[in-house]
Amino acid sequence: MAGLGALYSRASTYIFEDWDKCGEVMGLAPYGQPDAVPPLLSIHNSKLEVPAWGAELPHPCIGLSDAEWEKSLWRREWEDLAWRVQDDTEQVLLDRVKWLYETTGATNLCIAGGVALNCVANGKIARESPFKNIWIQPAAGDNGIAIGCAYYGHLVVNKGSRSFFMKNAYLGKAYGPDDEDKALQPVHVRISTSQHRHNKVESETAEMLVQGKVVGWFQGRSEFGPRALGNRSILADPRQASMKDHLNARVKFRQAFRPFAPAVMAEHAQEIFEGDLESPYMLLATDVKPEWRDRIAAIVHVDGSARVQTVSKEYNPKFHALLEAFAERTEVPVLLNTSFNIKGEPIVETPIDAMQCFLTTGIDVLVIHDTLIQKNWIFTMFSPLLRFIERARLNYRSEPVMEQRTQGT
Repeated sequence: MAGLGALYSRASTYIFEDWDKCGEVMGLAPYGQPDAVPPLLSIHNSKLEVPAWGAELPHPCIGLSDAEWEKSLWRREWEDLAWRVQDDTEQVLLDRVKWLYETTGATNLCIAGGVALNCVANGKIARESPFKNIWIQPAAGDNGIAIGCAYYGHLVVNKGSRSFFMKNAYLGKAYGPDDEDKALQPVHVRISTSQHRHNKVESETAEMLVQGKVVGWFQGRSEFGPRALGNRSILADPRQASMKDHLNARVKFRQAFRPFAPAVMAEHAQEIFEGDLESPYMLLATDVKPEWRDRIAAIVHVDGSARVQTVSKEYNPKFHALLEAFAERTEVPVLLNTSFNIKGEPIVETPIDAMQCFLTTGIDVLVIHDTLIQKNWIFTMFSPLLRFIERARLNYRSEPVMEQRTQGT
């Protein structure tokens, strides 16, 4: 396949032995050497050209664990390839965007599709394109294209009226007290954790974060799209660079190079990050201002950038209040925000999902609505058994998937 997304997926397969690790490729790209790999695609006469790969790429990743991948002799080659495919992607997208502007004369640009999840390219488009307004759909994968097609059918084909304006991504199901109780009632949960309801859970949580605790934060409706935006999030203090390594190793169980994103109070974003930034869906990357890089070191990538989420009081008052409470204690209106899941698993959806992830990872505190949950000393007796059960569950879930893939092949 000669498409831009297909090429990126091909690079993902080469580097990580998985076509769907394009986000990891984007995160790896800043480690590569510029122009060490020849261009992999170009545009001539408005047509995308993707030449065949030759012998210059002889070392695809095959059968390596994460630890083996980290130490591989070919890691430099993979980093260089990641740089190349990311740079090619940015150049082609900028070319397409400028062509669209010149061809249509429009001032507004909406973007969807899997490549629209490339926040680094999106940031470059926002900074360098001639469009006045740019909007990127938060579920910017194939599901986003489906929604666009449905709206086209409603508005253009059926001549319907516009009755919905998307102001936030909190469109999932809400869970009430009964659902919370189901997560808290199992015997092993009650005896291995302490549970307390708080009228000001934001203040209590901020105190935990200042103490270096890793917090699972479960609130309201789940987010539409692949980004956790403060309702299904794992949160941490961004001030110490070591927090990044701790989260990758003990909580997310993923490669050490992968960066984490900052959530920032929207009214403080321009103080900390370059540009006139509005990024509520965590889909734009920009540079962290030099004077802030040491102050929020855990969310600064190797190239000085960050994938920013701006949080407004209007659309997520509880998450905004938590950021405000943290800022009152630290003078830093930023939290490290990553999705509430582990590598290979979807983002948690229900309170039971959140409890299961909390009990089988290095998350220190779980907040479900106004209830703050901590592990107690008895938990250490149960944790090996819980982790064994969780591994068995993941293995059980993977077997039918592998069988289906085999049958499909």
